Amino acid sequence: MNEIIQAIRQFFDYFRLWVIVAPWEQVLRVRLGKRVDLLAPGIHWRFSVIDSIYTQSVRLRICQIGRSTVMTKDGSPITYTASLGYSIQDIQKLYSGLHHAEDTVQNFARAEIASFISTHEAAECKQQELESSVDAALKLDCYGLSDVKVYITELMNVRTYRVIGDAWYGGQGAALDVEAATK
Repeated sequence: MNEIIQAIRQFFDYFRLWVIVAPWEQVLRVRLGKRVDLLAPGIHWRFSVIDSIYTQSVRLRICQIGRSTVMTKDGSPITYTASLGYSIQDIQKLYSGLHHAEDTVQNFARAEIASFISTHEAAECKQQELESSVDAALKLDCYGLSDVKVYITELMNVRTYRVIGDAWYGGQGAALDVEAATK
């Protein structure tokens, strides 16, 4: 019964002649695959046969960068865990510049963190200096992103051991492996 109600809602949503944009959203309307319009907050006409609508919240997002270990300039291993915050400033730049925005900005941040750690001595790797250096290096406004901030949540200078064939079990690949094993 739920599936039938959902199908009916989707049918009527497809033929709805308007789109409502909330103040915390940006919406792109692509007409006939050519003309792109950025819609301001409010109500706008939409023709379902010729329009494609792309909606994004522009509020602050926080994502986990995860744990990683990087060697310092003097050969000492530094293990860190970090989070990354950002907001969408321009949805048109974002959609035309990046495919998976969250994955891309996480990797940009990982690269900047690794660059800082690998070019400094272990004694110079302090949380505040690391955060401010990475924040200054992450220039993502060309992709329509703003308020980019890295938060180092753990920073450890401890001996590490690498297990042969170790893997990170938290990504989509691990979930797919578990799903395949249960079938």
